[in-house]
Amino acid sequence: MIDSESFELLIAAEDPENELPGQLSPRQRHATSAGVVIVDTARFKTIFEQVVATRQLATVDLHRQIIPWALDHEISVKIFDICQPAHDLGTPERLLAFGRNE
Repeated sequence: MIDSESFELLIAAEDPENELPGQLSPRQRHATSAGVVIVDTARFKTIFEQVVATRQLATVDLHRQIIPWALDHEISVKIFDICQPAHDLGTPERLLAFGRNE
């Protein structure tokens, strides 16, 4: 869920522990990630190390652990609305459908 005026992520629904509220304010709306993430390398490294240290995980998922952890610790996560549906290129079949082979 995002704030449509500040372009901030409010709730990361990919985290199974988070539930979306039933009623949204006029500024809030549901959105989905197209999977593209741009980060400040130094800041991301610090957050990654903190997540690994506090959650003691063998593997870490950006959308299921890193982003929800950042939101829980009041670290702003900005979004960019592409204003159109994004094609799913997450499988070899989808890559081939869009003329890619790698």
